[in-house]
Amino acid sequence: MDRKQMKIAIATSTRADWGLLSPIAKALSERNGVGIKIIATNMHYAEEYGYTWQEIENDGFTIAASVKTAGGPAEIMSQTIIGFSESLQKLSPDCIIILGDRFEMLAAASAATLERIPIVHIAGGAISEGAFDDSFRHAITKLSTLHLVETEEYRQRVIQLGESPDRVINTGAIGVYNLKSLTLMSKEELEKSIDFSLAEKSFLVTLHPATLDRLSPLQQLENLIDALNRFPDYKILFTHPNNDTDNEILISRINEFRDSQPNRVCVVPSLGRIRYLSALKYVTAVVGNSSSGLTEVPSAGIPTLDIGIRQQGRTAGESVYHCDSSVEAIANGLAVISSEYFLSKAKKSSNPYEQPDTIQKMVDAITSFHYDENKIKKFHNIQFQSDAHRGFNSTLPSKTIVKQAKIESTLFVIPARGGSKGIPGKNIRDFAGKPLICHSIDCARQFVDDKDICLTTDSEEIIRVAEQYGLKVPFVRPKELASDTSGTYEVLLHALKYYSDIGCHYKRIVLLQPTSPLRTFDDVISCLNLYTDDIDMVVSVKEASTNPYYNAYEIDENGFLKISKGEGLYTRRQDVPKVWEYNGAVYVINTQSLLNQRLGEFKRRRMSEMPASRSVDLDTPLDWDVAESIYLSKQQDKD
Repeated sequence: MDRKQMKIAIATSTRADWGLLSPIAKALSERNGVGIKIIATNMHYAEEYGYTWQEIENDGFTIAASVKTAGGPAEIMSQTIIGFSESLQKLSPDCIIILGDRFEMLAAASAATLERIPIVHIAGGAISEGAFDDSFRHAITKLSTLHLVETEEYRQRVIQLGESPDRVINTGAIGVYNLKSLTLMSKEELEKSIDFSLAEKSFLVTLHPATLDRLSPLQQLENLIDALNRFPDYKILFTHPNNDTDNEILISRINEFRDSQPNRVCVVPSLGRIRYLSALKYVTAVVGNSSSGLTEVPSAGIPTLDIGIRQQGRTAGESVYHCDSSVEAIANGLAVISSEYFLSKAKKSSNPYEQPDTIQKMVDAITSFHYDENKIKKFHNIQFQSDAHRGFNSTLPSKTIVKQAKIESTLFVIPARGGSKGIPGKNIRDFAGKPLICHSIDCARQFVDDKDICLTTDSEEIIRVAEQYGLKVPFVRPKELASDTSGTYEVLLHALKYYSDIGCHYKRIVLLQPTSPLRTFDDVISCLNLYTDDIDMVVSVKEASTNPYYNAYEIDENGFLKISKGEGLYTRRQDVPKVWEYNGAVYVINTQSLLNQRLGEFKRRRMSEMPASRSVDLDTPLDWDVAESIYLSKQQDKD
């Protein structure tokens, strides 16, 4: 291709995506022989969003084609396909850049595919399970020729979708580049621009419709407002949701909220790139469900409260705290992110989306790719072991491999109460080089992603340690479930209800007690391999140290000892029937059985035997010393 003749189209539909695309357009336009053709559509021409097409021209670009739309999402998509097809026929670009996952961008990508225009897709491979956008994003990926992704995890996911690895480039997130490179506004300039004074304590709030959530978008917003009202000393800078389902109803309610507290609440339809990034310097935290809270905000050194399921599955740094969309969960989340501990943590946290040379990588990739020679794509096949599953060690013998169905739809639960008496603070006490709780977290991570690991605790200190280790704790366990008399059954039901309320349903639970640090990968595998959906539970056991046929006694009616079981005829231990006891290491529990009856009432139980050397349960300081000695000895043997 003659690079002097290169024409690059850029699709933009919102002020938000133009804020990300503008520096790319500018950098491309500065390359010799590159011409930029902007195609603007949808929200850029909506009065309620401020006719943001003007920002494109203010940035020094001419809009080559306008695709104006109206109506609901389906109508907008159909109009966008027609409008982009006509525009692309007229402009005849060498490629078109499409960002993200909005429904109108899928329409634009469909039009480009039909017109045989190669697509450069930015920000593919992410996961946001709570919205239609998740499917739209992956669909755009399959229509695209070149992929510029934000993290290595996303790169692997795009390749998993069948895209050739040499066409998938990890560039980092362009939004982070903007935050680090643009000249931002002073506090006084920002306040004058929005006609509102920000306090030392302020939240920047954006709540988009979570289109797949069980709660209606309006109910989610009502819950958020109720929670915000529990923090009356915080000012609120609210921006409008995008134009997904029910956005007009949400905007009306947001305006009512502002009108009820005009000195506390400010509503701005869209802050735009400069004002939004500037606001991050002057607010306490970002609240809502915008992807920006996970991508750009961590690089500003402030916390994000990510609400509900809209961004569920998306990579997040340690400064992001997730909660469900109930009033109590949001209020608790606001308390967490505004705490001195979390504010300090956010300042020090790294951002998985940040790279130092993002814009350079993007522009080099876009301008150097040979589009004419690569219009026909081949599906990139990945070789899978038939029964292998991510996270498994491929060098393990075949007998230790578990079928994938045993891992999916499984919640790993780690119960960790704060009030330990036998060994005070044992769950966060150092065991062989790291806090005890972390050994169980590591074990669970060999089988599932963090989103399927539930650490249930009442202790803020345990939460702090777990989250420093990278595991997000979904909730704080109620005090009534954290006493000496609280049972595992009630704790598990509470965890199941939490996940059910946010739309996550599991067929089975794997319960890992933190007090069993000697449990191995193979011990869990053994239990999983024994589990089937027609039983209640598989539980790890050890051979009992006392035997009711041989050396376990009861008191008879006369006050004398009698053998607990049988007639006392056995004189040698090796002759008695074997009996086992739970060792507390692994429980694989049928969720439906748990909902119908207590653990002790289960009739269909299978056992998986573990040796006594791995069955030490940490209840006393002596147990601790013995277990740690065994653990360290085995580590030395490995070395």
